[in-house]
Amino acid sequence: SQARADAAAPDVAAPSTAMLAGLLIIAVLGAATWYLLSTPVAPRVTATATATTGVAKSAPTGTLTITPLGGIDKPTPRPMTPTPTATAIPTEPSMAQSWGSQPPSVTHASQLDSTHVFYLGGMNPTTGQWLGNRLNTTTNVFEAGTLDPKTSSFTPFPVKLLQPPGMAGMMATCCQTDGRFYTISDASQPYGVTCGRCRLVIWIYDAQTGASWQVNDLPQIGVPGVFLIDHGKAIATSFNGANTAQFMLVDLATKQVQQLNVPGTNQNLFLGDAQFTWPYIFYQVQNADGTNGQYQRYNLITSQSVKLPANITSIRLIGTQQYMTIPDGNVTRIVASNVTATNPALQDIGTYPSVTAPLGNSNARLLTFRAYDCCNPSFVWDLLAQHLVTLPSQASIIISGHFLASIIQHPVDGVTIHPETMTVYDTDQLPVLH
Repeated sequence: SQARADAAAPDVAAPSTAMLAGLLIIAVLGAATWYLLSTPVAPRVTATATATTGVAKSAPTGTLTITPLGGIDKPTPRPMTPTPTATAIPTEPSMAQSWGSQPPSVTHASQLDSTHVFYLGGMNPTTGQWLGNRLNTTTNVFEAGTLDPKTSSFTPFPVKLLQPPGMAGMMATCCQTDGRFYTISDASQPYGVTCGRCRLVIWIYDAQTGASWQVNDLPQIGVPGVFLIDHGKAIATSFNGANTAQFMLVDLATKQVQQLNVPGTNQNLFLGDAQFTWPYIFYQVQNADGTNGQYQRYNLITSQSVKLPANITSIRLIGTQQYMTIPDGNVTRIVASNVTATNPALQDIGTYPSVTAPLGNSNARLLTFRAYDCCNPSFVWDLLAQHLVTLPSQASIIISGHFLASIIQHPVDGVTIHPETMTVYDTDQLPVLH
């Protein structure tokens, strides 16, 4: 069935009519917000949807390859043996077959107590700290913050979300993070007042200083378009004005904004896709007919721009390896090359059984995919084991740093929101059994 993301919530209490209406509104706004951010922080990639009731979750597109701050080395991809392009194998090993029935992990239910539910939105890429939103089911108010799964203790960030009238129960999106700075999306006006993108508000929380502020207060940006963070910086575009494809570099500590002269973006065009892993921006600018143009890579240190192979459909940078997807008949080829090489050869890694499977957030062990085919199961590619791993039914996943979260929904007949079980793995500790 159609893959879903997870802006909706678990079953917490019998919802009121107003809350049900609000949740339907939320699903629409949540999808728009995720589209604008290209990705929230470590978006979930959903496997097979089986619930017949409830609010369908809108799929956030994973756009941020999160890396640690300066002084901490990025993980290095394991050595890989090239795999020839071939028709995908119909059945792939399950998580239990690949990593064991009880790999090292931490599990927690989303229902914290009788009036609070926690929605996992990501993990700190260096510490594995759980990040997300807590809903008070009595007041329909969300708070963004951290959860200690061992004690069920929630610590809110010092950010007072706007949640204007008419937006009761709206789920703020938490969090993109590079280990110090966190982004939380919010809305400035009730649903239906203006366009969805015009209401977008992005908060920055600095875990080192405890300060928080709104990106929208920066006059060069106003309403954000793209906003991706890494290494204490953000790559941003503005929804104000005609050119929504022009990049700016924001220093998140000083709030200084620098206009960038990135080739191909100084036009009255929209971005097709953008990724940011310091010091590289990967981007597509839409053609005049609205189709996505060729991927390019811009180096913020050298100011050099490189065009990537014309037929790639998605890209993620992990260490010095850039992983890409290329449609090939009824499958998608997974290829890789070295980002530092002048004329890098493409190395075949394997295939994914879909032609619409762009890469999601990934790390040195696992590549994830955003698959929307109605009938294909969802997989991750295990770079160490060199094969696909089948995700469990009803699972959504998040990758941040070397942590993997699997969120299992438990449908309950007759309700609109469902409880979840959240399990976080350290992918550096996963065995290879198959």
